[in-house]
Amino acid sequence: MKVPRFVIAGTNSGCGKTTITSALISALKKRGMQVQPFKMGPDYIDTMFHSFIAECDGRNIDSFLFDDDTFRYIFQKNSEEADIAVCEGVMGMYDGIGKTSNSSTAEMSKIIDAPVIMVVNAKGMAVSAAAMVKGFIEFDKTVNVCGVILNNVKSETQYVFLKSIIEEHTDTEVLGYLQENEKIKIGSRHLGLITAREVSRLEKKMDILADEAERTIDIDRILEIAENASDLKFKNILSKDLKDKFKGLRVGIAYDMAFNFYYRDNIDFLNYLGIETEFFSPLKDYRIPKNIDALYIGGGYPELFPVELTNNISMRNSIKQFAEKGGYIYAECGGLIYMSEKIKTFDGNEYSMTGVLKGSCKMGDKLRHFGYVELKDRETEMEIKGHEFHYSIENIRNRTLFEVSKTRGNRKTVWRSGYNYKNVIASYPHIHFYSNMDFVIKFIEKAIKEVKNA
Repeated sequence: MKVPRFVIAGTNSGCGKTTITSALISALKKRGMQVQPFKMGPDYIDTMFHSFIAECDGRNIDSFLFDDDTFRYIFQKNSEEADIAVCEGVMGMYDGIGKTSNSSTAEMSKIIDAPVIMVVNAKGMAVSAAAMVKGFIEFDKTVNVCGVILNNVKSETQYVFLKSIIEEHTDTEVLGYLQENEKIKIGSRHLGLITAREVSRLEKKMDILADEAERTIDIDRILEIAENASDLKFKNILSKDLKDKFKGLRVGIAYDMAFNFYYRDNIDFLNYLGIETEFFSPLKDYRIPKNIDALYIGGGYPELFPVELTNNISMRNSIKQFAEKGGYIYAECGGLIYMSEKIKTFDGNEYSMTGVLKGSCKMGDKLRHFGYVELKDRETEMEIKGHEFHYSIENIRNRTLFEVSKTRGNRKTVWRSGYNYKNVIASYPHIHFYSNMDFVIKFIEKAIKEVKNA
């Protein structure tokens, strides 16, 4: 299958990958192209920006969460209707797990045989810019680096100077630049960038970025590079036997400003299984949707909306009653917080949550268990991969179903999560269903059996 594509890689986190990626997606959209954006790695927030700009669901591709066949399948199935696929890398180009480049942008670009365009933060740089580019290219010559874009360039004069130096010392062409611009800066908070839905006048910011990209970046050349990407070979990993396997089931999905961390492919997988999904807002709706069989409450920022969540007593009661009657609930990270009795926020104030689980959560001053993890269901011994990224600390007294482990080099850290009450399971790790579809299938089958026997 022919998929024009390229990867935006960075020298390091914070060099401007998201800004450059957003600029290029905006410019390509203005040219009338259908762009399919991807985020390499588990990050939700960058994907939200991609979705807003491209006007379609951004997707995550991750070589820790998926094997190569799954990785290529998810890339292919979501690119079928697109004119071009734009992939934003993760961290620095070679930054992977521990001391390795496993699950790095470099590794993932090879899985889909994609040309790589490297972003360099040029602020305060001169000849060192050439040394940096040369070092990145020669570190692994099997990575197909086809160009460089310079970010935070002071002036066109500086750009011409840097371009000549880089092209003199390397065989890589410099494709353009963006100047530092306060008008398009995006704020951040404890889990990274603020979400796309919170950015004031985001559409205007993206228009400015698109115009700047057309003016200072050789987009025609980037399109040539993307078109020259090789044909992709993939195999369909979804069994036909799974199609509509659970037809008739209905799942309510919490989605609003407080809960919005979901992998869209997870929801698509539920739909493939025949499960009807309906979104609802714990912030604004009076109660959960009618006639549902389960709730899926993802992560997000409930700690930023404690007053609204607390004051929506009817919603909290609706969820609590659903749980007490044996309703199935799966909650992740922020969803775990919402399932607890209360949360203590950064300012030390406490707010009531649903009280489905016994115990509370409080916001801390540092990340907890940050990074990739593996979950094992202690009853079935089945495993699935996920990712943790949170500042909150739980003190929950319910029993746990999962053993969670994080391995870095020769060191393995193990703890427990997956707090359980009746047919409720709440856990910090965010899991991707395509990491182990059998895990999800067995989970649903078990839930159906337990709900029927309740």
